[in-house]
Amino acid sequence: MSSWSPRGSLSGASSADVAEDFGESLKDLRGNDRYEISNLTTIAKENTEHAQAIAKVLEQHIKKVRNVNHVI
Repeated sequence: MSSWSPRGSLSGASSADVAEDFGESLKDLRGNDRYEISNLTTIAKENTEHAQAIAKVLEQHIKKVRNVNHVI
C-alpha cells in the first residue's frame, strides 16, 4: 500500500492514486485560495512521473467547472 513520505508525496503510488489525490484536492478549491493552489502545485511538483494523469484530471475539472459556470 502507498504511503505519504515526509515531504507529502505518495511513495510507490500508481498514477491513478496520485491523480485521485490531486482530484480530491482540486475539488476543495473554491476560488483564488493561495493555500489550496500551493497544495496542488506541491502535489504536481512532487509527482512529476505522474504528470500525464495529473494533467488529465486538471483538464477534466476545467471542462466540468466551465460547463457549470455557463449554466448559471
